[in-house]
Amino acid sequence: MKGAKIPMALPDSNSAPSYDTFNQTKAPHKSHIPLASFFSDIKITKSRYNSIKSFLNYMFKSAVCLVVRDEAQDILEWVAFHSAVGFDTQIIFDNCSTDETPRLLQAISKIVDVRVIPWQNRGALYQENAYLTAASIFRKEFEWMAFIDSDEFFIPELPVSLEKYLQAFPNAGGIAVNWALYGSNNHQQSPDGFIIKNFTRRSESSFFPNRHIKSLVRPESIVSAGNPHFFNLDAPYFTASGAPLEWFKNEHGVMLKGVSASEPDYKGARINHYFTKSFEHWKKKVKRGYNSAANSRKIEEFSIYDQNQIEDLIAFRYLAKTQEIFDSFKNLI
Repeated sequence: MKGAKIPMALPDSNSAPSYDTFNQTKAPHKSHIPLASFFSDIKITKSRYNSIKSFLNYMFKSAVCLVVRDEAQDILEWVAFHSAVGFDTQIIFDNCSTDETPRLLQAISKIVDVRVIPWQNRGALYQENAYLTAASIFRKEFEWMAFIDSDEFFIPELPVSLEKYLQAFPNAGGIAVNWALYGSNNHQQSPDGFIIKNFTRRSESSFFPNRHIKSLVRPESIVSAGNPHFFNLDAPYFTASGAPLEWFKNEHGVMLKGVSASEPDYKGARINHYFTKSFEHWKKKVKRGYNSAANSRKIEEFSIYDQNQIEDLIAFRYLAKTQEIFDSFKNLI
């Protein structure tokens, strides 16, 4: 699990999107300053007013970033769900899809802020390169960016808005959010309907893969990408519950960044990871393969990850809003 050191720069022009890049000067790291102090003793000219307005719009604005390929069956639910959770924008790199994924995303971008970026990078570091590209392009627009996969659903555990949750991390460069790995619910065939309704049973928190984390980071803090799970930052990581993060060390004392030292307590936030879904879906996943041979899966591994011990309906907290947003897409597609 050795991380790959990647400079904070765009990849070569063959894989980079057609967005303009901007000056790499960092935005203010600690934007959580008293507004009274911020506004004291200043003359409000039109230009200064616009600067202040831009700064306030930046505060706590968040995006979720995804690299996707051939996910037309479920991508609209994923977008609707993360809009319901409270992300302002969804940045989606289309990695050579051959199905309707790009068309669907472009269609719904009329009513939700979805930025679709064609992504031809198919190398071993295709995700890391996409994430660094997104951070480079959008770091002045968003204070926080989450980097997750299409089978992962970010859920604030506390009954507060995403914005309020992020306000609790004034000094963090990143938040490490643990997996909660969900099983098949004994579905042999892929059922119709929402993922969050069909797959409601998960593993025990002690199931070791749940120590894997995904990152919600301040893009201005990114130094390099370690792997799809973590970044090297110039400010500290915290757990989703607000404690300083410690990485897991194996029996040889080797630190595995991207894996937390302790099992998750699911306080603060979590990533619902619908890794297997049905057995039919798992077989398709294995057949399709991965960009990296090291990440390839085998049919036999289904029994390892098909964990269904706990009925956990936390995603239903966002079900009604997800359905409402999803229904609004129907006239566009």
